Amino acid sequence: MKKFKYSVFTFVLFSTLVFTQNGGGISGSADPVATAMGKTYTVTSRGVYALGANPALITWSNPKSFEFSVIGPLNVRAGFDFMTLDDYNYFFGGTKDPVTGKTTGRYLTADDKKRFRELFTDESKFIFSASFNLFSAVYNAGANIGTFGFNITDMAYSKAVIPETFAKLGLEGNLQNELYDFGGTKFGASWTRKYALTYARDFKLFNWKQVSAGISLNIMQGFGYAAIDYIRTSFTFDANSQLHGTGDYRAISSFSPDFGVKYDFDTTDIQKGSAAFPFPTPAGTGFGVDLGFAAQINDKWSIGIALTDLGSMTWTQKAAEFKAEGAIFLDDLLNQEQRDSLVNVLKGKARSISEFSTSLPGALRFGAAFQTSGSSGGWLFATDLNFGFNNEPGNSTGARWSMGMEWNPKASWLPWFRTGFSVGGGAIPSWSFGGGFKIWKIYFDGATYDFQYLFNPSKAKRVSVSLGARWRFD
Repeated sequence: MKKFKYSVFTFVLFSTLVFTQNGGGISGSADPVATAMGKTYTVTSRGVYALGANPALITWSNPKSFEFSVIGPLNVRAGFDFMTLDDYNYFFGGTKDPVTGKTTGRYLTADDKKRFRELFTDESKFIFSASFNLFSAVYNAGANIGTFGFNITDMAYSKAVIPETFAKLGLEGNLQNELYDFGGTKFGASWTRKYALTYARDFKLFNWKQVSAGISLNIMQGFGYAAIDYIRTSFTFDANSQLHGTGDYRAISSFSPDFGVKYDFDTTDIQKGSAAFPFPTPAGTGFGVDLGFAAQINDKWSIGIALTDLGSMTWTQKAAEFKAEGAIFLDDLLNQEQRDSLVNVLKGKARSISEFSTSLPGALRFGAAFQTSGSSGGWLFATDLNFGFNNEPGNSTGARWSMGMEWNPKASWLPWFRTGFSVGGGAIPSWSFGGGFKIWKIYFDGATYDFQYLFNPSKAKRVSVSLGARWRFD
């Protein structure tokens, strides 16, 4: 019983400190056309959908044409990398009594505990992402002037990595001489807004059909940020069930004053904005740049390269640091002095700081596309290779490769279809699918990035949807 008390106490305490004190958040993705093609967009994006993907591509439209967003695009994605819906229902859904119909907790057998731990063997991630375009427009003023674009986009990202240590401690309790290392724990969340002004122009190069270069200047506003900078906390139980270890971590956060966030150490009055949404007071500001190049070599082949989100943000409002560094010791759970000491070490010291800086989720993108036509209509095949420069929320240093396809039927009344695949980027492989149709001058598009789970919902790990509509005047 004493071992069980130790286990529950340390597990709940540490979980609360890490996941409550350091906040929560949300995240975003690409437009519905790119999403349907496995988030392949370096060469294939057009019009307002090229903004934020490759600024050079906004010139790939008819001279004197104008396009603006009608709906979004809106993108939402959430789920796990390590647990299916079946797994979740089995371990957390409980069991139903066939007589009373009452749901009770499930008793886990030794095999159940082993299977649960195995779910966390690899890096176990939870993600939630969302993005919404408040407004976007592109105008092609002609070859002699160039093409202009403007967009306002909200992006929110959240990612948590849960190491096997949590499952091990919760299921096995305080095993003697077993090291419980929480160093693999990661968390990051942000909500930012981008005001982007884009310019692109064509120029001559070799005998290629069309060559373009573009630049976006991005004014950034941040409304919330929370992240674990590092965590090196670990402990062990000796032969006498005494707990020894080290509490060592640092986390940072910043929130808009309109959100009414109040830290334990904060003695100031909470001032909530009367009209916080959709334009809350920024918690941080920054500046970024997107650079793009695209070339249509001939009627079939195109290539492109883009550098996106190069820049940083400085967070100043409600900025705080949570830091712990000290020895952990406990040999008597009933000893108030020891319990207070343990809590103080794990809780660490929280303090207000003047500011901190973070990098934007910068990335380098390469793309190529091949298009052809046949009796059934036009076909587009494309591939991308993306490299993230950091692990900020919404980004990954793991390379991501994708390929996508679009079929545009000859009959104008038929919808067009898209599909694609994506691997890498610190995420599970995905099969995407989507399509669109045109009514008058309005183009409607929709997609899901996790199409494979529609065939077997019980094995679903993630769910996603992407929707958008554009009004185009040629």
